[in-house]
Amino acid sequence: CNNLGGWAYDRSNPNAAVLVDIYEGSTLIKGGFAAGIFRQDVLNAGKGNGSHAFIIATPAELKNGQNRNISIRVTGCASVQLSNSPMTIRCGNGRMGIPEEEVSRPNAELEILPQQSMTAWPNPTMGDFEVSFYLEDKQEAVLSVVDMLGVSWHAQKITGAGQHKEKINLSDKVEGIYIIQLKKANNLETKKIVISR
Repeated sequence: CNNLGGWAYDRSNPNAAVLVDIYEGSTLIKGGFAAGIFRQDVLNAGKGNGSHAFIIATPAELKNGQNRNISIRVTGCASVQLSNSPMTIRCGNGRMGIPEEEVSRPNAELEILPQQSMTAWPNPTMGDFEVSFYLEDKQEAVLSVVDMLGVSWHAQKITGAGQHKEKINLSDKVEGIYIIQLKKANNLETKKIVISR
């Protein structure tokens, strides 16, 4: 309910980032999200340069407490659905661990930034790590950590005051790849963090 994630790539142009769309049945909900986030497992599987993942904040219009039958499709290829599509979700309009007020503008599409200023260390980590990022004065954002299925394991609302350093402890979580997300009003910065013991 927080995010929709996966990966997609074009075999004929294996290093280019394709765009993906969210559908409910045959109705386009939102589209044009870049599948351009790096994932090591995608690279290991021989899928181009590995930068073919996407993480999309679940659109607010899908969060009405009703069953919604959604699918992810590559832009321009509406007849081809990604694996595990369609999928039924049922989401309220609240957010796990975050106050009810919206940080982003209603119905605003998020731009996933290709170059990120956010850093995280140590990486890999045993679970304790720091995240450094910049926010304009009084700019609101949500810092979260999700697993590769989009399940949220940490979320906090932050108000900008220049350069930030936040300590996060996920030492009680299972080993694996997690995605740190910094969601601002109209864009999303991401950074991969590996928990390994």
